[in-house]
Amino acid sequence: MSITLESENRSIGKLEGHYLRNKAGQTYLACEDMNFIWTRQQVKDFRILWEEGINLDELSRYFQRSQEEILILALDLGVKNKIKPRDGGLIGEMPFL
Repeated sequence: MSITLESENRSIGKLEGHYLRNKAGQTYLACEDMNFIWTRQQVKDFRILWEEGINLDELSRYFQRSQEEILILALDLGVKNKIKPRDGGLIGEMPFL
C-alpha cells in the first residue's frame, strides 16, 4: 500500500472515529423530516409577524410550514436574542388579518 493511501486511510479512520461515534442502526436523528432552511426575507417577515403577536396556526399557514418548524425558528431566534417574549408566548394571540 502506498504511503499516500495509508495516510488517507488513517485520516478517514480519525474522521470516522470523531463523527461516527455510534454504530449504524443505533443513532436516532430527531426531526429529519423537517425543513429548517429559511431565507433571510422569511426570517425578516417572521420577526415582524412575531412582534405583531400573530398566532402559531396563522404563522404556519402564512409560511406553508408545520407548526413544529415555526417553533424551531422561534426557538433559534429567541436563543440568539433576535426576538423577545411576547403576549401569548410561543402560541401567540392575534389572528392574521
